[in-house]
Amino acid sequence: MKCNGVSLCEYMQHLSMFDYIAVSGSLENRLIEYVDHLHEHFLHPCVVRHGHYVVPTSPGYSIEMKPLSLAEHSFPGGTAWRR
Repeated sequence: MKCNGVSLCEYMQHLSMFDYIAVSGSLENRLIEYVDHLHEHFLHPCVVRHGHYVVPTSPGYSIEMKPLSLAEHSFPGGTAWRR
């Protein structure tokens, strides 16, 4: 599944960790906006604790959506669009 606006927080946690480990080695001057909604649609949503992303324990980029969410929100036939 490709990254889109819905899955940006899930995807960004990995990019922020890559930046810390392989690029900057620092948290100084690092800021990522976090949006606290839509996580219920993902199999392994990101977790933020005390203002920091928690390192995920599941493999992948955490952007795999639940099949039911995909079916309900697929355009134009999903039930969310027909309401």
